[in-house]
Amino acid sequence: MPHMFKIEANTWNYLANVSGGSLIPSLRRLRASTYEPTDMEALYSLRSPFLTILALKIGQDYENQNRSFFHVLRKTSSLYSISVSGHLSKDLMVSVSGFHTLRRVELSIKVKGESSFTSELLLPVCDLPALEEITITETFITQRSTAKEWHADSLPFKNLRKLFIRASPASILSILRPLQAPSLDNLEIILVDRRQSAPGNDEMSRMLLLLKGVAQELQNLRFSVAKSSPHSMPRITLPEDFIPSILKSQSLREVQIMDFVVSFGDEDVQFLSRLEWLRVLRIHTSCFEKPLTLSSLRMMAEKYPRLEVVEFTFDQSKKNINSLLDEIAQYPSTGHGLKRLIIGMAMSERIPGAHTLGVFVSQFLDHFFPSLVSVQAGFRGDAGWCSGINASLTAYRQVRAKLNNRQG
Repeated sequence: MPHMFKIEANTWNYLANVSGGSLIPSLRRLRASTYEPTDMEALYSLRSPFLTILALKIGQDYENQNRSFFHVLRKTSSLYSISVSGHLSKDLMVSVSGFHTLRRVELSIKVKGESSFTSELLLPVCDLPALEEITITETFITQRSTAKEWHADSLPFKNLRKLFIRASPASILSILRPLQAPSLDNLEIILVDRRQSAPGNDEMSRMLLLLKGVAQELQNLRFSVAKSSPHSMPRITLPEDFIPSILKSQSLREVQIMDFVVSFGDEDVQFLSRLEWLRVLRIHTSCFEKPLTLSSLRMMAEKYPRLEVVEFTFDQSKKNINSLLDEIAQYPSTGHGLKRLIIGMAMSERIPGAHTLGVFVSQFLDHFFPSLVSVQAGFRGDAGWCSGINASLTAYRQVRAKLNNRQG
């Protein structure tokens, strides 16, 4: 029997009339749309005391009916997750706030023209005692907005731990600026750049400045741009101090910055703060204004002793890869625990003498990162070249294991 299935509202209503009560009294998950009167009738026939997850698409003409449904439902159900999309209002959010057992709230809202998310919508759910996770997604329509935007002065969330925002810079500002969330440790932002913002754009600059401050209290940060297609090029350039500023937070465990134009070179790595707990550092981009050399990995090992996953775009020129042998001769093995390396390439053409240079890279990685188990191709990366490095690493370790067995 399937876990989820779809039946038209008229069919539900007929069955409800026949049965004389709730159609599925043990129902735990419900996803529905309310655009017609029959939709609302079907909703009432599906209320259940065991309902824990509810997802609703709300039509503009049925907001009051949905509020009434929430009022009836919270007398019988203990929801822990609710997802609402379509026509949202503060009154509707007041009804949502009646579910005191909620741990997760997901909002998908249509934004007209150049307007932004109205952060006042979040005020009613600030006092939910169990709320730990909020997801906010904007969708944009071309119709002009004549409604006044109301933004909250303060959004106090005592227990909020995870926040996801997919929105424009103005909307992100309207949420993060008044946010007071002392327990927040996981933030993911997907930036929707409707205006193709230049680096000096005021909203963009203020949003990036605010994000640098917010990041200082986080454990996990993921920051990316919504792309129009998988192959579209980045348009937004991050300030040169953005990544170094983010990498000052002593609480960080994971940082992922994706699809921006980035300027971050070896000289920046030299002056990074030491972060004891950072485990994942991924900077994925097709536009690295000053790509790192592979020797910067040794410096990262010193700065981030617990780092397990790294992704960067590297300069794979013959000169830089040849210099890795000097690194091996000059510095002792770190015994670092890096496990996964994702290599993006700064040049699109194939590396001259690729096999020999791959051997040098594998010797360097084996020397400084004896726990490395996977080298993968990032943007423009050569999967075959990475496979050769993995094979070399495996061979080195097999030889060492045999030698150790003989000595033992």
